[in-house]
Amino acid sequence: MVNIYTVIITFNAAPWLEKCLNSLLKSTIQTKIIIIDNGSTDDTIEIIKTAFPTVDLIISEKNIGFGQANNIGIKKALEAGAAYVFLLNQDAWIEENTIKILLQAATSNPNYGIISPLHLNGAGNLIDNLLFKNLTKHPSGRQLFSDLFNKCNADKIYDLTYVNAACWLLSKDCISKVGLFDPIFEHYGEDNNYCHRVEFHKYKLGILTTTAIYHDREDRVNKKEKWKENPELEIKLSLTNVLGKSFSLNYAKERKKTYKALFKSMLTANKKQVLFNYEKLKLMRSNLPKLKDSFLKNSQPYKF
Repeated sequence: MVNIYTVIITFNAAPWLEKCLNSLLKSTIQTKIIIIDNGSTDDTIEIIKTAFPTVDLIISEKNIGFGQANNIGIKKALEAGAAYVFLLNQDAWIEENTIKILLQAATSNPNYGIISPLHLNGAGNLIDNLLFKNLTKHPSGRQLFSDLFNKCNADKIYDLTYVNAACWLLSKDCISKVGLFDPIFEHYGEDNNYCHRVEFHKYKLGILTTTAIYHDREDRVNKKEKWKENPELEIKLSLTNVLGKSFSLNYAKERKKTYKALFKSMLTANKKQVLFNYEKLKLMRSNLPKLKDSFLKNSQPYKF
């Protein structure tokens, strides 16, 4: 029996918790469940303790972010002998065969560091909005939609450069080389950065369409899109991207792009964009040592 651990991060998860955890308990392949609670103020902890006593619950007094909390769970899973770590969002639930199908694909294709199922909305009648946007920008998207329409290539893994961490099956081998989530990312961006590193370390990532998760966030996606207006996050993602040839080239490219955007916004009297790009330049200078250290660390095989 393959040793699989599920890691879930909770923060005020009461509306979804029972559906999420019950789906895992009904899975054809059972996993040990680790939950790291990120300072919930609702009934999350009480629900877990009362209704799901077998869950290994770790309580953080404050919200330490998605990546840092996952790092705690991933470390614990690996120390306990996990061959795979299954990351699942608190507001998502799986089908009975989801883990079985992902595991079969992972064991048959060890060159994939991350395999994810199809992400649907909570009602199950639409592809998750952000996954859909990602697929329409990627060459694999056309093939995936065509195969779904023609009902063929059912077992195919569709290669992507990014899939959000709402549901990832990660191999131990991948984690051992790529490492944990980078603590430089506090809220948002950690999964983008991790996907860059997976590709850099010569692993693939992709999705299967023969099983799905249901991600109940349709009414909250637009609010989350505001992270794209965060100048600090934008420079972190750009400068720490290990797929760039070097940090100095990443820095020069981003600096040139930002100056160009700044001058354009000044010419068009776009005050909001002037302030945004000026702030980016300031942050690039003030965060330079930290960003460079992150790039260099993630360019090497990880050391636990």
